[in-house]
Amino acid sequence: MEGAQDPALAARQALRNAGRAYRASLAGLVRLAVLLAAATLFVLLAGSAISSGFRARLFPRDLAAGRPWNASSGDFGMPANGIGQAGDEHVFFHTKVEHNPWVEIDLGDEHVIRSVLVENRTDCCQERALPLNVEIWDGGAWQLIAQRRAAFKVWKYDVGPVRARKIRFLHPGTSCFHLKRISVFGQ
Repeated sequence: MEGAQDPALAARQALRNAGRAYRASLAGLVRLAVLLAAATLFVLLAGSAISSGFRARLFPRDLAAGRPWNASSGDFGMPANGIGQAGDEHVFFHTKVEHNPWVEIDLGDEHVIRSVLVENRTDCCQERALPLNVEIWDGGAWQLIAQRRAAFKVWKYDVGPVRARKIRFLHPGTSCFHLKRISVFGQ
């Protein structure tokens, strides 16, 4: 039986040969995925370097950061106005019980607003933010652009885009009003 081959050896060789094809296919898919990821990254970086508008859409800035704000009133030792928002507190403003309490942020100049992100108070009383109207000043009156009626911890809302210098968050009805943080994204 000089020409006969051991069946176990033949099976191992067949498995090894089958595995080579699988490994080659897998390596090809990995190379393709890396190539696609690199091409996508190149397009994003090139687009960001070329166009400030493209960069602003990819990485929108918080237009409310460091901007002056006014609330309809202040209660529990909280100010009725300020610059920027404190991040370590449960709230950055707290109104008295009043009809239609609000907080307004002056963005400094007219900007294109693309989205808002609102963080509700985390320690208690989240229902006091409901309903929550988001309004922009159109030069003659406040215009409603969004309303939230469902409970939330964090609410992100993509806006139309709209142009405005001032944005207001209003709680319709009679209550006190407070939020932890407001971010307004756009360019």
